[in-house]
Amino acid sequence: MVGLIVPSTSLGQNINIDENKCVVKEKAMNISGLDISPDGNQLAIVCASNYPLMIYDWRTQEILKEIDIKSDALGYSVSYSSKGNYLLLQEKTLTNNIKKAKLSNFMIIDISQGKVMEQYRKIADLKIAADESHYYLLDKAELSVYDLKSGQKVKSFEIENARNAIAVSPDGNDLAIVVEPTKEELVLVPSIRNDKKALKNAMKYRHMIAIYDIGTEKFKKIVPEIYDNINTMQYSKDGNKLLNFNAAANSYINVIDATDYSPLREAYMSRTNVQPDFSFNPDGSLFGIASVERFPTVNIYQAGKGSMVDHYDTENRIWKSMKQKMYPGTYSSFVFLPEGNYVIIAYGNALIKWKIEGK
Repeated sequence: MVGLIVPSTSLGQNINIDENKCVVKEKAMNISGLDISPDGNQLAIVCASNYPLMIYDWRTQEILKEIDIKSDALGYSVSYSSKGNYLLLQEKTLTNNIKKAKLSNFMIIDISQGKVMEQYRKIADLKIAADESHYYLLDKAELSVYDLKSGQKVKSFEIENARNAIAVSPDGNDLAIVVEPTKEELVLVPSIRNDKKALKNAMKYRHMIAIYDIGTEKFKKIVPEIYDNINTMQYSKDGNKLLNFNAAANSYINVIDATDYSPLREAYMSRTNVQPDFSFNPDGSLFGIASVERFPTVNIYQAGKGSMVDHYDTENRIWKSMKQKMYPGTYSSFVFLPEGNYVIIAYGNALIKWKIEGK
């Protein structure tokens, strides 16, 4: 396995309290997912336990629209499509098993119509195409392509060893698919190619990532690295990096150079067994990831260099605000704001605009 730059998590006793808090609704609720629209003006907010999805103006602190959805107890994560016309919701699932593939419920929401367009239960993954014309659905070993507006299946094909997760590049050219590796693919991994025991274990317990050409549907290459149970996968917004969340004893994000699909010595830890929010800031200089210490946290790192820039711990932050009708939750979903040196963190029923120290 490629040696990893594992970020340092020591910030001494310094606590950055440059923050502004606001209540989304004056009631106890648990925000489970948050995303910012491509134009940077609105937030999509989704909660656990059957609260409506909200479209929210973060500058005026107003709810612009509510869309009724049925949410499971753990809630959903949420992401905007590339042009901002749709939302993709993915059920949060516990990821304790390092071998078994996770299955989730998904929804596609048309924002302008304010309704759920499609719902799928217990499938491996779903991603909306970069041009918003269709979406890709992975169910067992079948990858299907659906017309986004009509919901009709356009085509499908089998990928025998497909598992868990897919990702679509922002330029619409590449499709990354998690696969159960073959012996022939594993010998491409320098760290284990000459170790028979490691090869045998990798065939049973590890994953690799295959890249397919979306236009031709043909295999392009395999990323020459092995990973734990990849649970979630996405490209960076500029398409230069491919990120995957690995469920393990200490879960982590691995980073791949998507210009040539070579593995990088770059990884970010997250002490959570539920899929965390993670992303680069707009200029790619920072990387943020949700985690859990005693309470939910957000950690900000200098991208690629392994040093923590700042850290937001919800412990004692919201509890001190109960008189303002701010209530605690179980997640620390977050987004970078367009300026790049601020994030908005969702926790409980509150949003926290937090300035990153040292940026």
